[in-house]
Amino acid sequence: MFLAIGISVLYNYKKENLEVKEITTNNAISESGITDYCINPYAGCQHACKYCYARFVSRFYGRKMNEWGKFVYAKVNLPKLLSTEKKLKKPGEIILSSTTDAYQPLEEKYQITRKVLQELLSEERFSVVIQTKSSLVLRDMDIIKSFGSRIKVGFTITMNDEMAKLFEPGASSTSQRIESLRKLKENGVTTYAFLGPLIPGVSDFEWLVEQVREFSDYIYVDKLNLRPGVWQSLLPTLSEVGKLEEVRENLESNSLYYKEIKKKAKELSEKYKIEFDVIF
Repeated sequence: MFLAIGISVLYNYKKENLEVKEITTNNAISESGITDYCINPYAGCQHACKYCYARFVSRFYGRKMNEWGKFVYAKVNLPKLLSTEKKLKKPGEIILSSTTDAYQPLEEKYQITRKVLQELLSEERFSVVIQTKSSLVLRDMDIIKSFGSRIKVGFTITMNDEMAKLFEPGASSTSQRIESLRKLKENGVTTYAFLGPLIPGVSDFEWLVEQVREFSDYIYVDKLNLRPGVWQSLLPTLSEVGKLEEVRENLESNSLYYKEIKKKAKELSEKYKIEFDVIF
């Protein structure tokens, strides 16, 4: 299975209930449907979000989708590959990351993302978008500020602290993310908030907007996307918080809940003079 995606395992170990492998990969930069390119320094994610669409990645590493959040593979040779690959690509925008969080807790140990930013800093043909749920991104404020207008940093923010503990158990708290957004904004970094997936009965859209509006240059809004494995992952937690039936009734993007979100986003955009992008 590893040969099919061009990686080899260097070292693996257990960290609490997490399996960690250090691997090598054959490419650093991939094309992306979100921006021009993406870089995923890790496979898997410690944040273990119950609604994560990226759990399909598991099968490429010989894992089951219900093991999402229980394994992380660190691509330790990626920065070295990037030093060569970046010279071969056309100019464009690169997102960190599309199927993992570049600032999950193991980044503190491996610093792959920091090395990636150092490589991209000197290559002015590329701009960078960082999207994370981790306050660890503040560690790299020195590099981020050096990018100037070539970078923007956003936080995925979906619900209050209490709910986040259940649905996003490995991520920084919602409060920490909002505070990190504030610090980035105060340091002159272009920022955005990604409010999604909004989950009926779990996410309070207006409250979220109030929390982030002063610290965001843009606000993106998304609904719950039931990619393979997501509903099965969500079921126990939705049942635990008593929201299963409410969510089941509002899964369509044209449901009353999501219609109201679209309407309210337009109103709040006009009220606060902030650009909203509703992507459903």
